[in-house]
Amino acid sequence: MVKFSLPCFVVAACISCIASLTHAGSDTIAKNQQLSDGQTLVSAEGDFVLGFFSPPNSTNRYVGIWYGKLSPKTVVWVANRGRPLTDSNGELALNGDGSLVIVDRGSGHIVVSYGSASNANNTTAKLLDDGNLILSEGNDGSRSGRILWQSFENPTDTILPGMKLGVNLKTKQNHVLTSWRSEEDPSPGVYSFGANPSSSTQFFIWQDETIYWKTEIFSKNTLLPQLEINTAALQLRFKHLFNYSYITNEDEQYFTYSVSNYDFISRLVLDLYGKIKQYAWSEELEKWNILWTFPRDICDVYAPCGANCICDANSSILCKCSQGFEPVSHRKWESGNWSDGCQRRVKLKCGDEVGFLLLRNLKVPHLVPFQDGWGPDIKQCEAACRQDCSCTAYASANESKCLFLYNDLFNLQENYSGVHHVDEDVFIKVAASELEIAKRKEVLQLELPTEIIAISEFNSINASRKHQHGSDMQLFSFSTIAAATNNFSMANKLGEGGFGPVYMGKLHEGQEIAVKRLSRTSKQGLVEFTNEIKLIAKLQHKNLVRLLGCSIHGEEKMLIYEYMPNNSLDSFLFDVGKQRILDWGRRVGIIEGIARGLLYLHNYSRLRVIHRDLKASNILLDGEMNPKISDFGMARIFGLNESVACTGRIAGTR
Repeated sequence: MVKFSLPCFVVAACISCIASLTHAGSDTIAKNQQLSDGQTLVSAEGDFVLGFFSPPNSTNRYVGIWYGKLSPKTVVWVANRGRPLTDSNGELALNGDGSLVIVDRGSGHIVVSYGSASNANNTTAKLLDDGNLILSEGNDGSRSGRILWQSFENPTDTILPGMKLGVNLKTKQNHVLTSWRSEEDPSPGVYSFGANPSSSTQFFIWQDETIYWKTEIFSKNTLLPQLEINTAALQLRFKHLFNYSYITNEDEQYFTYSVSNYDFISRLVLDLYGKIKQYAWSEELEKWNILWTFPRDICDVYAPCGANCICDANSSILCKCSQGFEPVSHRKWESGNWSDGCQRRVKLKCGDEVGFLLLRNLKVPHLVPFQDGWGPDIKQCEAACRQDCSCTAYASANESKCLFLYNDLFNLQENYSGVHHVDEDVFIKVAASELEIAKRKEVLQLELPTEIIAISEFNSINASRKHQHGSDMQLFSFSTIAAATNNFSMANKLGEGGFGPVYMGKLHEGQEIAVKRLSRTSKQGLVEFTNEIKLIAKLQHKNLVRLLGCSIHGEEKMLIYEYMPNNSLDSFLFDVGKQRILDWGRRVGIIEGIARGLLYLHNYSRLRVIHRDLKASNILLDGEMNPKISDFGMARIFGLNESVACTGRIAGTR
């Protein structure tokens, strides 16, 4: 990665002869002219402005370029980003040698200097309507003269339409974006984005010197083929306006983009957190819309789980070892530190007897080699991988290609929510003994949770015979619940208990739901999950929370309930502000409702049920403050004539 620092020079004696002849509001600075703090250059059509500014909550002064017709101010380029001025004594001027300089009049030093000319008497700096500041030889500052320097080749954190981001193959100069350090500080931050200067046609985000994210390998005029506009409405409106290109020739390799409508305002930014974002300005809303973002989530970041792992951003457990592998450090793994990754349980030596385990529907890494000419028979892919000792896994990319993964596996993803990708069935090479272990696990999974398997059968029964009082239970797909909760967004999270997190959601037809998501590694949670399905599906009372259904997808298990807008009773009892809402009338009504629910459970339901974890946080309140008993994971069924029972484990709340 190539990084840059801005030079600092001692002011030459000739600076003192610069006259104050700048025409504020013009688009050009010529020899013997300067731009003082408080004055601006404005491009011909007024689209961009150059001047001095201070970031929010900062008194430092910087020379920058921003949009001339938008509010609030959006800065797209900063000249002295690492060398702020501390007062308003700054000037932008053409030096005696024709270079463009920022001068601190108080100290008498040049803060930043750009370019130099062979003919200093004929040099001008001009701000163009595409946002580019150019220093050129020529009285009118046009592009027809020899360009000595331009801001488009010295970007900060933003790419505007027409800018190039890439490598000059002759000078080896790499033009990269570098994030701001903070919203108050435009100095170079820890993230940078640009082309790989030494190898393939590929772009990286670096975190300091470490690869953080990388694109696919580009070819011809393609870039980011997996681009996804965030919403359908934005997609219909904006997607056709962009033309992304990757250009390579003898002189340079670079990415650029253009828009088909001149009036359409767009920018591409590397933000403070290492994400590339495409923005479009909305005239109606007078704000920026985010069209797409990369990395999409933590699983798109390079190797977030270490080697030989599968990443799932939609799961409460981000990383898991691929089949046939185990954590390098069990201690770190159990604490949630997955950086060391996983290693083979049984080491392979070249020539060992091996087999292949099938992992379905995975998103494979961007950078994997394809091998042509194997034909439609995937067995030929297997044979090739079996013979190659460095081949770790394979997949069939299409009817004529095999996809091979070598050595350690990185960036395999499960439950990827993007639309522009193809899920692969990946076959991982393992020792033959691992195949027997995998088969035994499969049988165990099929035999153990019989109540869970019965749910799918229960669904078909419901189609023709529904229980009274709406007690039918539905099996929801994972994608339906993910969409309803905005991919389990933190903004939708209602809380978290021993079972796992709970999210608020809204189904496609508008029904609001609460989703309780079982932690995938919780063995106790599986018991509670099946217990709740067995119990609450058979119990119906207006003072018991209604279970609408469940969702089972691989190791993901979720319970879906009716949504209680007033949350739980404890949120009122222990909140000084909300306590006033619970007058004595409401308190008595809640007490009576809880008592009616318990009486039903103990005496009048088809099953005699003891809740065993009744507490304020397990009493939910609907929109009219009616109480409903929830969380039957600890509940115990008693025989009708049974009054005493012994339990095998501690239950309830400590």
